Parts: sequence; C-alpha cells; structure tokens
Amino acid sequence: MNDPSTPSIALFGPSHVQPGEIELKTIGDRSACALSVGTEAAIKRKKPEAAPNEDALYLFDDGEFALQIVADGHYGVEASRSLVASLGEIYDQAGPRLEPIQAFGKMAQAWRGRASLGKSRSTILIAALDRAAGRVQGFSIGDSACFLASADGSIERLDHPSRHYAAPWDLYSLGVPPSSYFDATVSPGQILLACTDGITECHYGHPELSIQPEDIGELVSRVGAGLDAQRPELATQLARELARTALLGIRDQPGGEDNFAITVSIV
Repeated sequence: MNDPSTPSIALFGPSHVQPGEIELKTIGDRSACALSVGTEAAIKRKKPEAAPNEDALYLFDDGEFALQIVADGHYGVEASRSLVASLGEIYDQAGPRLEPIQAFGKMAQAWRGRASLGKSRSTILIAALDRAAGRVQGFSIGDSACFLASADGSIERLDHPSRHYAAPWDLYSLGVPPSSYFDATVSPGQILLACTDGITECHYGHPELSIQPEDIGELVSRVGAGLDAQRPELATQLARELARTALLGIRDQPGGEDNFAITVSIV
C-alpha cells in the first residue's frame, strides 16, 4: 500500500488530526479519496483519552477494477486500522479479482489465534467494481454507506446499515449477515461512492439534518456537468466537494462533527 508502483492507497486517521483539513488523494483518472478528522467539534465531543480520528480507508484502481474500503473505528483506532491494513495487504498481494467476502475470510483466518487489541471495534464496508463486467458487489458491517449515482442526479444506496461492529481478532464479530451483501449492475459514467457516517451524520446525532442521498446525487449532477470536458478531474472534485460540504454542514445546519472517509470511483 502507498507504493508508487501499486495503484492503491491507504489513509489512517491518526495521521490526519488537524481540524478542518481534508487529505485528498487521486489514483489514476477515475478514483479519488478523502479523509478528515472533521472540525474542532468532532474532537471536543470525544473523551480526552480517545483518538481524534478513528476512520480509515483503502482505495485501488487499475483502470479495469476498483476497490473501495472504508472503516469507522469505535473505542480506539486499533480495529479500523487493522481491518483496512489487513484487507489492503490481501488485495495488494492477491489482486482485485478476489471477491470481497473471500478477502474477508482470508483476513479472519490470518488473525485466528492472535491476541485481542482491546475493546476497539469498527464498521467496515467493501465495494468491488468490475468495469468490464458492469458489476459492483460487496458488503457492509455497520453504518457506513455505499451509493451508486448517475449524471442526472438519481442515486441508490446499495448497502443496508446496521449497528454492528467488527474486530479482526474477534471471529464472532466478523459474521456477515445475508442482508449486508449487495450486488448491482453498473453503467459507464455512473459514480460509485462509499463513506463513513461522518458524511451521512455530519451533524452528529442528527442524520435527518445531515447530508442526504439526494444531496450527493445533486452534487454528482452539478460537478459532473461542470467538468464534462475534463473528466479525469471528476472523481477528485467530487471527493473534495463532498468533504467540504460535510465540514460546513448543509441547509444551515452544523457540520464537521465527526471524522469521515470518502472513496469515489467513476464506472
């Protein structure tokens, strides 16, 4: 990961704790990602001993396949970091054709027998995009989100959120219920976007006053129209604009009240 010869990158919260800043990265011309601790409000609401930024992400794109992984840690950074780092290493070694649930199984097997890293838990969402096959598949444990948006502003949420959390050293927590899987047909030009709940709950505790799916759809339509002649910039601009919106809040509501991770890929 983060090797210039490999079309992948991983970002971990503890390295990005400056309030109001957005760490933005691009892979190729069709994928980008963003990570932020949020604003001062996101840090102040946590316990003094808590890590300021517990989110993490992994993004891969070789032009044919794209892989998106986002994780939102709870009770420490150990789980989100371990899940993303372990899965990223598996994909860097095995290649992008490995199905998400197979990668998850390999990770669970590798962690079998290792000591617990404490009470830390994390959400985890994996989305695998096969452009040639016109398909995206994946699964989610927790309340991170995966959206499929079109240039006309239409948008569909692919995952089914829950209040479950995972830890790589706790095999019981790694059970993936059937309702957590998703498998969808995609078309060229659509946008695959995954994010932690610092986006959908940028006004912490008030998801109904935070960024809604239709807001993301409108953003895709607006930014896509403005960059029609410069398509390689589209993924980067979408990640940047969504991150800025999360920090500022929407419809005169507060924003930036939680850490967030965003991954964006153009089909």
